[in-house]
Amino acid sequence: MRRAFSLVELVVLIGVAGLLGSVALPQVRPTTELLGYRAAMQQVAAELRILRFRAVHEQRTFTVRVDPGTRRLQYVVHEIGPRQRGRVEETVWLPEGLAILEAPSRLTIFPSGSMSPTSVLVEAPRTHRMFRITLTGDGVVYLSERPAT
Repeated sequence: MRRAFSLVELVVLIGVAGLLGSVALPQVRPTTELLGYRAAMQQVAAELRILRFRAVHEQRTFTVRVDPGTRRLQYVVHEIGPRQRGRVEETVWLPEGLAILEAPSRLTIFPSGSMSPTSVLVEAPRTHRMFRITLTGDGVVYLSERPAT
């Protein structure tokens, strides 16, 4: 004969499940947050690679303006001709929780495919991680991650 659970057993089961959830949730949240930060940094690195491709293909100069205060990157395309004026093509904001620690005010990508060699250092303090996007003079973009010190 099959026996049903009593109300006391169900309450105990719900209590144990709640306790386990309250212990596990603080461990899961930073991991989820870190995955979001990684995705954002991978997207920025990919967009820099795409800008390099476009600079070569379209024979134009692109500039990336970096504003650490607002965590903003602006992609500027320069028109061909005597004026060489720049037009903001796209603006990207890094997610809350990321801080730009080191960066030049501008990164330049030339029609030859070369770039101004530099790096951008970004910190995610809540997850204790640091991200560095490195641009080499010959146009290679690297993304690295390490624990914050």
